[in-house]
Amino acid sequence: MNSKAYWEQRSIKGLTKAERTAIRVSPMIDAIYKEAERQINSYISDLYKNYAKKGILTLEDLQGAVEPSKKQEFLRKVDEQVRRLGLNPEKVYDERYLFRLNRLQQVKEQIKLEVLAISEREYELTVDTYKEIIKDAYNERSAELLTNGIPSSFIRLDNPVVEKILNSKWEGRHFSESIWASASKLATQLPEMISRDSGNIELIKSLPVILGGGISSGASIQKMSQAIRERFDVSRYEAFRLLRTETNYFFNQAQLQTYIDNGVEEYEIVATLDGRTSDICMREDGKIYKSEEAIVGENYPPYHPNCRTVTRTIYLREIKMIGEQKFNARVERLGEEVNAEEERRKVMEEVIIQTRQSLTDNGVTDTIN
Repeated sequence: MNSKAYWEQRSIKGLTKAERTAIRVSPMIDAIYKEAERQINSYISDLYKNYAKKGILTLEDLQGAVEPSKKQEFLRKVDEQVRRLGLNPEKVYDERYLFRLNRLQQVKEQIKLEVLAISEREYELTVDTYKEIIKDAYNERSAELLTNGIPSSFIRLDNPVVEKILNSKWEGRHFSESIWASASKLATQLPEMISRDSGNIELIKSLPVILGGGISSGASIQKMSQAIRERFDVSRYEAFRLLRTETNYFFNQAQLQTYIDNGVEEYEIVATLDGRTSDICMREDGKIYKSEEAIVGENYPPYHPNCRTVTRTIYLREIKMIGEQKFNARVERLGEEVNAEEERRKVMEEVIIQTRQSLTDNGVTDTIN
């Protein structure tokens, strides 16, 4: 394997390592969604058990006033639910608001709380994982710079810098906003901080619709549970897609920080080329850009959800190695007729000119000496 291919593969393997780190939390995220689905189905099951007539629920039955004794029981259950989910009761509900709800509204409120807790727990699970990915990516690229003769500060990232990367914005949002944010209120008395992740927002919106639509159409509890399961399957997929995309983002942002800290002026795009490579990553592969002008999605990865593209630096040692390989090939071809010293000089000049031209074509300042 030549030097260029070696460092490309090393960059790809670095992302693979980061992905393995992220995969560790996947089963726990899956468990969070499964538990929420189980709880929501239990609330709906209670509705059918208490109010269904011959297995059929009607909106008329569920929109009536709740008996005072059952209102108190509902308030107690909500308080237990909120504490079980690790939420602050004072921030997520108001007793006066809950006391006015009818039976159907009560269940919808419980559904919203369960989905809200998904986002809270998802954030807690992933935030430390992303911090680990950031630190590892930064330190490994710093060590690589030293290996290739580039003076590197090789500093250990302090917490403020990690937090800066963790909260850096791309596509108009930062990490925490991808999972939960104050985008809008789901109901008058719900907290300001609610899920903004596309999967969870759709989950919060769609589950009450599924519930109301199922009841109005006379759906059985089995059909209702199937509809809820299908909605949760979509949300689980979106959660894992977010995990993979954010992993790529934080891995590449940590490496970009290494370039900036160590004066590396340019980087090359390295796409994983196979049957799943996107058109944009295929077009970007091999292009060289200025580190100070990196823009995620335009000239720096990730370019899209589930992106697997990374970057690498261009090293003087590598350029010399390429020149030596070309020189040896030329000597072998020309034999004794070649003036070795003169030919080596010519070959090195050719390689440097070609590299400089590649940098110039992409607006990068010449740093090859």
